[in-house]
Amino acid sequence: MLVSTSCNDEYDIKLNFVGDSIVARWPLSETFPSQYVLNYGVSGEGIDYLESLNGRFNGETIVVEIGTNNNNLFTPDNITEYVTRYIKALTATGAREIYLYSVLPREFKGDPSITNLLISDFNRLVAHHVKDIDNIIYLDVYNLFIYDDHINYQYYSDGLHLNIYGYEVLSEVLLNNLKY
Repeated sequence: MLVSTSCNDEYDIKLNFVGDSIVARWPLSETFPSQYVLNYGVSGEGIDYLESLNGRFNGETIVVEIGTNNNNLFTPDNITEYVTRYIKALTATGAREIYLYSVLPREFKGDPSITNLLISDFNRLVAHHVKDIDNIIYLDVYNLFIYDDHINYQYYSDGLHLNIYGYEVLSEVLLNNLKY
């Protein structure tokens, strides 16, 4: 599902953004004015959505920030199976290049106290597994959103969703890693 687009006649690169509400709320056209951006972010989505994009981005570049809505699958009993499923879904998109953000830390109402420990473990396993996949550029931003063992509230609007300052961090990391 394509949510929004931004096109500049003199764009440097086409970027397809895929994810959950973090991507859906991202002000992409303001953040990336010299890129042709397509926003495939859908609030509440997770691994099933990523899997539904099988073959959708053949030969294209995608930017992925997804996973927080599946944090119930980060348990010690499920994490290895979920990491395998997650990476398989990413590579099945057919993308030529995949810029993959780590799952962001969160402190949303009702989150168990171990949520960020589980997210950190998930990120560590994903980073380990994708390091040898040539078309995946892993963007480990997790620690940029932590301050004094908690989320850095200056980047969040509600403990889960980002504000403009959080999006500036994500954008800067991507811009510093883009291969033109």
